[in-house]
Amino acid sequence: MEKIGLDIVGPFETAPWNCRYAIALTDYYSKWPEVAFTSSITSEVIIGFLTTIFSRYGNPECVVTDNGPQLISTALSTFLKERNITQIKVSVYHPASNGAVERFNRVLKSCVQAAPWKETMTAFLQTYRATPHAMTGVSPFELMFGRKMRTKLAILPLPPCDHRDAEVRLRVSNRQTQIKAYCDKKRGARAPAFKVGDKVRVRKQTHVPKGHPRFTDPVQIQKQVGPCTYGLSDGKLWHSSHLTQVPDAAVIPADENTHAADSAMITTDQPAAETAEDRAPERDRNDRAHLARERKPPGWFKDFDT
Repeated sequence: MEKIGLDIVGPFETAPWNCRYAIALTDYYSKWPEVAFTSSITSEVIIGFLTTIFSRYGNPECVVTDNGPQLISTALSTFLKERNITQIKVSVYHPASNGAVERFNRVLKSCVQAAPWKETMTAFLQTYRATPHAMTGVSPFELMFGRKMRTKLAILPLPPCDHRDAEVRLRVSNRQTQIKAYCDKKRGARAPAFKVGDKVRVRKQTHVPKGHPRFTDPVQIQKQVGPCTYGLSDGKLWHSSHLTQVPDAAVIPADENTHAADSAMITTDQPAAETAEDRAPERDRNDRAHLARERKPPGWFKDFDT
């Protein structure tokens, strides 16, 4: 529980009134999940949820969140600062930056389709925590508490916990490298060429009416936070996929007057343009050829031939 991801899921239209929203939390190392349902989502509700979690496992070192209004509020920022917890805000409109909790949300949304909601979620969490994770190869319970979970399937005595922290971290690193190489090749990803001080435009994420620009006015890159994340002069962090380079101003050649004079000489040497009377005979010939040209009738005319 050193680094955790926090996110809000919902609203669920078909859920009971007290399950309209879900607060999801995931530990980046052990993949341990925590879920709480609520009727409304405010900063006070999130602070109460985090207080309960921190009372069980202690205060983490950092919390990764998106830029939702409840997650960047002054109340939540003060709550985290009082506990010396760093808040990491991901890029705007790029949920993949908080991939650990977003991947768990995908499983969570599939689970809540069953009823009743809270009873089903409790059973789901126990199964999820006792199942070996595809990334680590070890169950979240085993990484969290250092032993295997005893479930209804544990008929025989539980085997000893034999995992090693270095092996798990090496497995996760190799697995992430393979997934990144596969995704980059499939999507044709290229390394961004932006530099600090460049002028860029941001693609608008909301609906753009017809005839309106799809990009904002030029803004300047202030800093580079990650391999593909940049801090702009608008005070926000943006992923490079939402940015486009502003081309430099066109450079006017020094011998502009010479080119202009050459163009004038070329224009002067050209023969005079033909008048309408000179083109009249040619236009008449083209019109007669157009009328005399045989055209193939449409195929559906065959049904009406007599």
